[in-house]
Amino acid sequence: MVSRPRSACCRISPFVNIATALQATLAEGGIDAEILTGNGDQVYGNMRARTFDMIVGRGGDRTGAHPYTSLLSIVYNPDNSDEAKLYTLQAWRTSFQDEQINALLDAALLEPDPEKQDEMYAAIQRKFEEDIPAMQIISMSYDTVVYQDDIEGYIAHPYQNTRYREVRKDR
Repeated sequence: MVSRPRSACCRISPFVNIATALQATLAEGGIDAEILTGNGDQVYGNMRARTFDMIVGRGGDRTGAHPYTSLLSIVYNPDNSDEAKLYTLQAWRTSFQDEQINALLDAALLEPDPEKQDEMYAAIQRKFEEDIPAMQIISMSYDTVVYQDDIEGYIAHPYQNTRYREVRKDR
């Protein structure tokens, strides 16, 4: 029996390229996958409703430079019920839930020792990878800003909402 998962993706690169590569890889295993392209509303509507077999898309909520902000969206799911409607948590969207990971993430946020906190975040990542969750992270992107010592007023916001109105160069 050949299963036919439907993969929704956005119409722009790299999403179509990734979906096509996944389709080819699945075909090698005898799985015939159909690619359905669409705009954000078409693709992400199914993701928010949790009515998809596979999706290639971009996640953006809570991504930031600190491990907690990234992990919160990817691995945290305190209530896996449909009624919870935790749309900003990608783990909820994919029905991935692990109580141990949830507890570790909660504890890591409050850990005052930076080295111990780093170890806790690494343990979360290892456990997530071992569980082979419903979501596979292909890449994460960050908008970076390079600055020199003579830049004044620059404050990077952890959720990528950096404001540049007060930034000045002292040259």
